[in-house]
Amino acid sequence: MRFRSFMRSIFGLAFLLLFLLNALARPALAQSDEASSPDVKHPKLKVSPKPPLSFGEETVGLTSPTQTVTLFNQSGSFAIPLTSIRVKAPFVKANTTNCGTGVPAGGSCDINIAFKPTVPGKVDLNRGLTIAGAFKNTPLFYALRGTGVSGPTPTATPSATSTSTPIPGPGHIAVNRKAINLAAAPNSTASASITITNTGVGTLTANLTSPKHEPPLSEVGGGSGITIAPGAIHNVIVVFSPTKKGSTSDLILITSNDPNHKKAIKVKVKAKSK
Repeated sequence: MRFRSFMRSIFGLAFLLLFLLNALARPALAQSDEASSPDVKHPKLKVSPKPPLSFGEETVGLTSPTQTVTLFNQSGSFAIPLTSIRVKAPFVKANTTNCGTGVPAGGSCDINIAFKPTVPGKVDLNRGLTIAGAFKNTPLFYALRGTGVSGPTPTATPSATSTSTPIPGPGHIAVNRKAINLAAAPNSTASASITITNTGVGTLTANLTSPKHEPPLSEVGGGSGITIAPGAIHNVIVVFSPTKKGSTSDLILITSNDPNHKKAIKVKVKAKSK
């Protein structure tokens, strides 16, 4: 009897030990399975370039070239549904944006944004772009920056930017800015305009030169022999198109036949890509 009782006790202890070992192993197995499986509910969304996205200066009433914010789905197995993409004014989302209802697994999409200032002044929106969806830390806020600058107020027909027949009398030059600051991500574009106004009663002849005048900076509408009718304007667009990170600068010199401006008017240009 004692032997049987002893054996029963041994079997009971063995069964209890196996039960405890099995119970302890289950959380470890569950934790191991969870660690090895992908995060289905909350995949990671990466944004490039790093904020803020700066558009530099843009004339009030005009729209800047677009810049791109790229979304990367870091999950190789699951798509990331997007519920909304909102851009606050004076920034606007361009029609070329190809981020629809989601970002495919291991893929990407682009949000193209432009700056359209309505009043002069600096705009700094920490939540300029809001992205919501099924990803970690949703919604995602992205900072947008830009500066609106005033354009000239012409006293005559602004569409008449030049004249083939010189009008007697002195032409007088007015330039809307003395400095330009541009910022763009690699392989994107930023631009700003220089507006030259003839406030005189005669034809104004202007010439634009720049010591560097080389990529990634370029000008549209510059050069020599620009004739501007009285009260009319002429726009020169400075374009920054970087292919890699870095900074550059230039100095644009504007001379004219204005008797009150015998020295060149200087416009400093600074551009940075990051």
